[in-house]
Amino acid sequence: MFSISKEWNEWNVDLQDLHIWLQANGGAYYSGMSADYSLTLWWTEDPGSEIVAAVESRWSGLTEEGEAAKIAARLSKDEAVKDAFEALPSLDWDDMTTAERKLVLNRSLSEDDRAALLIKYPQ
Repeated sequence: MFSISKEWNEWNVDLQDLHIWLQANGGAYYSGMSADYSLTLWWTEDPGSEIVAAVESRWSGLTEEGEAAKIAARLSKDEAVKDAFEALPSLDWDDMTTAERKLVLNRSLSEDDRAALLIKYPQ
């Protein structure tokens, strides 16, 4: 196993967004992260200097304002999902959007589904 440990910033970091970025850009050996006293990123094999440099660049490029905006957007989407879920009993199947039907069927929602719910149930 190969890991990179990062000291926490003084502000919150959107770990879900970072994880998605690492899945796309962290190479085939990226296997996840652990977060406790520091953030540790894990690979099953050495990811190589290019990927390590990209991770370092991404981490150093994070800003408090940017991370706060991403977290706020995610929370708004989560609230929209909650509002949609609470409205389901009053909806007829034919009147439901695809995202609402996925909620009824207990299917996972894509980012597009969450965005559609945010439009229908603004926060």
